[in-house]
Amino acid sequence: MNFLGRTRELKVLQEAWSSERSGFIPIYGRRRVGKSELIVQFMSGKRGLYFVGKRASGEAQLQEFLEAAARAVGDSLLAQARVTNWKSALELVGQRLPGKGKFILALDEFQWIAEASPELPSVIQELWDRVWSRSGRVLLILCGSYIGFMEREVLGRRSPLFGRRTAQILLRPFSHLEAARFHPRLSTVDQARV
Repeated sequence: MNFLGRTRELKVLQEAWSSERSGFIPIYGRRRVGKSELIVQFMSGKRGLYFVGKRASGEAQLQEFLEAAARAVGDSLLAQARVTNWKSALELVGQRLPGKGKFILALDEFQWIAEASPELPSVIQELWDRVWSRSGRVLLILCGSYIGFMEREVLGRRSPLFGRRTAQILLRPFSHLEAARFHPRLSTVDQARV
């Protein structure tokens, strides 16, 4: 099945991927509009780590993150690493990045990760300022379904991450014209009804 729509959003992500500079793109919008699928489609065929936060303890998410990182960078030792905080985990993954090209770090359902580990936005800010933004090797995507949380804790003036994004995507439901593309065999009138 083809991936339809989201042309503008994919263009923003592709430009960040192709840039010689690192990129930081928050993606947010209400539930079920396709944020996760947009990220997965964009990452297809590219080097990266896609991690989905959940309602779990910070320790459990940290271990799961390292297991996903081990698969993403092809280093099984990462899954066995004994780290107790996000700073150590993210630094460890950064040290193990394969090759010289860009690497996507996508943290989906970011609100759940940050709820269990409230220090994470500050940790990301420090790594972005000290290492990632200067390296030209990282495309950081923070994705969340709680619009208020994303606007306050990622984009807001009081957030440690304020002013660091290189782009942002507020993903909205499909317009009529975009939705019609899913039903090309229907008449225009029936497309409008759908």
